[in-house]
Amino acid sequence: MDDSTLKRHDRLRGLQRANLDSWRGLIPALNPASLDANIKKNTGFIKKCKTNLGQESAQLLREVKQLRLEKYASEIVPAVLEGVLKCKTASEYAAAIDVVSALHERFPAQFTVPLISQLLKALQPPNVTALGVMTAEQREREEQGRLGRQRVFLRLLGEMYAAGLLWAVDAQPGGAAGLDLAAAFALSHASAGAAGSKFIAKVREMVQQPGHCVLVGALQNLFLSDREHHLSIILAISFAKALRSDLGLSSDSATDGCVCNMVVGGVDTPAVTSEACRRIRSVLGDYLDSAIDRLRAMSRTLIKMRQNNEERLFNKGIIHADVKEKFERHSRAFEKLGDSVNMLCDALGAVQPYLEDAADGHDQLGIVFDGPATDAGKDSSAGLWEDDEERVFYESILDLKSKLPLSMLESGRQKQAADRIGSQTPAAENEAGDGSDNDSDDAKFEDIGDSAVDASTPNESADPDDGGADDDDGDGSRNALDMLEYQRFIAQRRGQESPTTSDSTDVETSATTVAASARTNGAGETETAGCQESTSSQTLPTEGALTIVQQTASGGATHTLAPLNFADVLRRLPTVTTRGAADQLAVDFCYVNNRANRRALVSALVDAPRRQMFVIPLYARVIATLNLYFSDIGEGVVDELSREFSWLARKRFKGLLDTRLKNARYLAELAKFRVAPLHVPFRCAKQLLEEFHAQNVEVLCALLDGCGRFLRAQAKTAERVEALLEVLLRKRRVMNLDDRTLLLIENACSACRLTSGSRPVRPVKYRTPYEQYIRKLIYEDLSPSTAGTVCTRLRRLPWNEPDDVQRVRHALVSCFTKVWKIKHANVPQAAMVLAALGHAHPWFRVTVVDTVLENIKLGLEGNLFARSQRRIAEVLY
Repeated sequence: MDDSTLKRHDRLRGLQRANLDSWRGLIPALNPASLDANIKKNTGFIKKCKTNLGQESAQLLREVKQLRLEKYASEIVPAVLEGVLKCKTASEYAAAIDVVSALHERFPAQFTVPLISQLLKALQPPNVTALGVMTAEQREREEQGRLGRQRVFLRLLGEMYAAGLLWAVDAQPGGAAGLDLAAAFALSHASAGAAGSKFIAKVREMVQQPGHCVLVGALQNLFLSDREHHLSIILAISFAKALRSDLGLSSDSATDGCVCNMVVGGVDTPAVTSEACRRIRSVLGDYLDSAIDRLRAMSRTLIKMRQNNEERLFNKGIIHADVKEKFERHSRAFEKLGDSVNMLCDALGAVQPYLEDAADGHDQLGIVFDGPATDAGKDSSAGLWEDDEERVFYESILDLKSKLPLSMLESGRQKQAADRIGSQTPAAENEAGDGSDNDSDDAKFEDIGDSAVDASTPNESADPDDGGADDDDGDGSRNALDMLEYQRFIAQRRGQESPTTSDSTDVETSATTVAASARTNGAGETETAGCQESTSSQTLPTEGALTIVQQTASGGATHTLAPLNFADVLRRLPTVTTRGAADQLAVDFCYVNNRANRRALVSALVDAPRRQMFVIPLYARVIATLNLYFSDIGEGVVDELSREFSWLARKRFKGLLDTRLKNARYLAELAKFRVAPLHVPFRCAKQLLEEFHAQNVEVLCALLDGCGRFLRAQAKTAERVEALLEVLLRKRRVMNLDDRTLLLIENACSACRLTSGSRPVRPVKYRTPYEQYIRKLIYEDLSPSTAGTVCTRLRRLPWNEPDDVQRVRHALVSCFTKVWKIKHANVPQAAMVLAALGHAHPWFRVTVVDTVLENIKLGLEGNLFARSQRRIAEVLY
């Protein structure tokens, strides 16, 4: 017990003696003739109680003994309650208790009893029925006000109990004169009909029993009726933290009699009884158990909701707004209750509950295919990447914060790098994936498709595989018209007007030219590239160039290093061929970043050259780098690529196979960078499998070659990949496909399967649950603020277990001797914990010290440079 706690207990002893003497009438009354009856001074005293009760306690204590306050006792009670609401710190609460005790010494019946009555009326549980008819804002505002008031009043009642101000009320069955405890406790049930009458009778019987405590009754009235909703759990946390040392609420703080019992007038009189402390702990413990049960039920419900949402997202590609809002509302309520339960467990010294995670279950989600996967995830430990170079390319993303000031990165919705590097949670996938495919977008592109089909030739609606009998002129003309249709789609996607009827001559001329080109050298994509370049040049915003200057050594002249504008950034985009160039392009874009430029960059990134597949991973890296701070870039690119994929899949143009392959490869790269949600490639694969013809098979194989291994190596998508491959192989067996298509399918399946030799698997060392718990306490939880808690939890372990079955002693010696595994700043705390544990277990301290000294000796003799940091940590230890 520290010095501050001892001083507090000494102060409470003095208050208890004075207050109990006042209850017994042993303190002589002041001479009325010597008291000041000035109205101005008395009203000033009341005003000070309202405004500065905890700050001007010294002056208030002097005025209590100088003023004649008998006539103003009824006004002092609400003034004190109002003044207590302004107390914030422990010293202000202590000062308020001193003032209340001084007033109690003068007017125990006129002041203290009405004060207790008003406190009990204020500490009534919330009316759940009334809260149910309020709006969300009204309910939140009402609950915040109630919790703020009751938190202060409950602490005041606990401080009054510890100071002996409730002694006479507790000593008399049914309460003191002028105070009906049964009516005060049952106030919230007075209008509850027959049930309320039974409750009032039960409460009246309870308060008539000997040894009843007002504080216990207030806690029961407040918490036991709140076991279903836990609206008052913040009150329990505040009460337990403030009074756990005085009332012995925590398991590591015991009421050893320093505050409880005192001798007044030769008679042993308990001011704070051990039975009352036990009942208070029981009430708070029962309330904590009910909160833990509700938290576990909410966890199971949340896991089921998350699984249903994932299943709906993978099957339909969209989650409705009301379903998403309901899930987010439950998630916020679960997190709020979980934090409250953990704080209450810490305040009461209880063990925090273990909650089942969604990853603990084995019912992983999957696309609804014909057959289930039987061996999914069996070799997922082989790793996500083939080698370290690939891993560095996809995981080591440049953090723009290390290159640029934060002021240049504030225009977008900033995301944390941990969300990018770690695997996305299902809730994050829902957030990122809902905007990629909606009904309005489908309707818009359906209109485009219908108008295109009406303007096309009848042969366009036929299967591309059935056109082998046409001559070269027909194929070239059809490819030209397909290309124009795709250009019209690109133009409408960018918000431009489609070609008008006045330009029909130019369109026909272009079609003839492209057809002739297709017969000679197959360069039909030349016009497409030219049209895309002209379209991109039309959408470029014009703005002033940002010039980077450098001052010379003489200090006066400056010269230009590089003039930078958005057009230069776009011109450099097709020339990006290395990882460093991609990172530098992302940095340079931040200098010319604005909303219009981000939209133009999205259009330029989507229109990647279809014949230069090698730049797609670099484009994806640029998107991933910028997406950390400008999420609209990543979302915009994924949205446009998803729409383009759906449009091309519906049209089935034979001349746009290269564009479809580029689109599939692009989506695969974005999925590996975790920019595209994981459901996007699965939805595309499902759409391709539903229409299984040669062109879709080639696109599906390109998609699997790009991200199949990545998806197969992840636990939550492994079963889906296995199901997809099983359906693909089944279709290959039953359909008559050519040798080239069969080879593509075989290569795609081989690319998705992980080889056991791709990464060596480290053997997992078996550790008992106690060993894992000890390692977590020492290596993760130990810090300057948690050293006492860690020491307490280590002392609770089964040190004296026969034969050390759970390897507790072995784990403790191992962790405390391998001090180099502890954070360097926490080494002194480890030594403090070792010293504290050595008082109860001397052999442990001797063993650890002897082992550490021997390790230092061996390290100096070996003098290995690789272990120099280990020796430094051991010497510091």
